[in-house]
Amino acid sequence: MRATSTASGYAAISIVGNASALIDVNISNLSSAQTTTYLRLTGTDDAILRLPAGQVSAQPWTIAAVGPYNRDAIVTALNEGRLYLSL
Repeated sequence: MRATSTASGYAAISIVGNASALIDVNISNLSSAQTTTYLRLTGTDDAILRLPAGQVSAQPWTIAAVGPYNRDAIVTALNEGRLYLSL
């Protein structure tokens, strides 16, 4: 049986210039305390960025190489909708 949840939320990332972005995260009705938040790459589950727990408003992000991913690959993944948040 699949568990149901009343949790909801969204994340928005606005690219500013060539190598910067602003991140907004709004979440509510979590069933337990939030301990971590990561921006991850779809298909690999690799963590690209760790964010603070809770609501995030206009968090600056200087997009830079992480592990095997260079800045251009991360920007491409962002533009193609291949990044997601895990809480």
